[in-house]
Formats: sequence, structure tokens, C-alpha cells
Amino acid sequence: RYHWTTVKEKVAAAKGERFANPSPYKEYFNVEMTTKEDQEFLGELFEKMKAEAAEMKDPQAKKALEDFIAKQSVPAIGGKHVFAVEKALSDQIFATANAIFVAVKNSKEQGMTDEQVKTWLEKEGKDIYLNVSKKWLTEYIKANAEVEKDVQFMKDFFRSEKNVPGRTKADVLKEMWALLPEVMGKPVPPIDEGLLESMSKLPATDPEHFQHPWGTAEKLYK
Repeated sequence: RYHWTTVKEKVAAAKGERFANPSPYKEYFNVEMTTKEDQEFLGELFEKMKAEAAEMKDPQAKKALEDFIAKQSVPAIGGKHVFAVEKALSDQIFATANAIFVAVKNSKEQGMTDEQVKTWLEKEGKDIYLNVSKKWLTEYIKANAEVEKDVQFMKDFFRSEKNVPGRTKADVLKEMWALLPEVMGKPVPPIDEGLLESMSKLPATDPEHFQHPWGTAEKLYK
């Protein structure tokens, strides 16, 4: 994941763009419903997510967001909702809330009344928070889906390795060499006989690294 994330971050940076941090590390939050407004706010956030999922073109990212939404619910007043949120995502959402808090603090220092602050928070402030949070969420899910797709490709590649008794690295090289003219669009010189002879002494599969867990395992533990 780190490898593919780093690659995608560099590609995005070269284009003057940003690739969201797709780290799957989670944090858990208990959200208690104390008022009707809390319920409405959470419900609106989920509805915005549903609308965003409906417009997504990437099937993997679309499914990831739909699966996330399907696990959510708006609890009754007095109830609690436990969010398992990826830290990379929650950090951005909290930063958004903090930016709104700082903007309100500065506005009050410049003369905005408590009533004006309340009105702004209930309308513009709320919309800003919902829309920006939705943006962070959809960007995260899209980035996470992209990286997971590449991770799965890499695992499938390493899992496809076959251990054929008696096969040598020279056999593998000859098979690859036979494909080169088609790939390069021109003839290739013959393989050096000395190289073939030395490689014919090496087994095609290294027993110590065959189906190595670093390339095939779903999880690696310390």
C-alpha cells in the first residue's frame, strides 16, 4: 500500500494535483444524539454521500462508498452511533471543523454578534462543513479503492508463481526472449550461450522465496 500510494502521490504532484491519503488505519468515535438537529445533520451527511455514490463512475470506488453508507444509521435521540473512521479521513474532517471554529472566532472579534454567528452556522457554516466533509470522504474512498486494486493485482501476480520441477532460469529466459520480437517490433540477437549455460544451473523457482508472504499474504503480523 505504501509503495502504490507513494507512486500515485508523485504522479498527482507532477500534474499539480493531490492524491488523498488512503491509509486504512481506523479510529473509533461515539457520537451521541442529543437533539433533533444532531439527527438531521447526520442524516443530511448520509444523503449527500448517497448522492455522490450515485454519480461515481469508478465501480470499485462506488461500491466502497455504497458499502460504507449501508453500514451507517441515524440513531434515536439519546442513542449513540459508533463511527469506525479512517484516521487519514477523520484528521481532515476535524481540520475542517477547526477552520470553521477559527473563522467564527475571528468574525466575533471583528464585531459579529452571537445571533449572526448562530445564523451563519445554521446555514453557510453547516453547508460548508457538509460539502467539504463529503469531498474528503469521496476523495478518500476513491484513493483507497485505487490503491487496494493495485495491491490486489500485486498479490495475484505473486500468487500466480508456479513451481515446475526441473525448470531452470535458462528456460524462463528463453521463453521471455521468444516474446521480445513481438513486443519490440523488431528482431533480437540470440542469447549469449555462456549466459544460458550459467542460468541452466539455477532452478527457476527459489525455494526460500516461493509464494513468499510479503507478496501473497492478506495481512502481515509483527
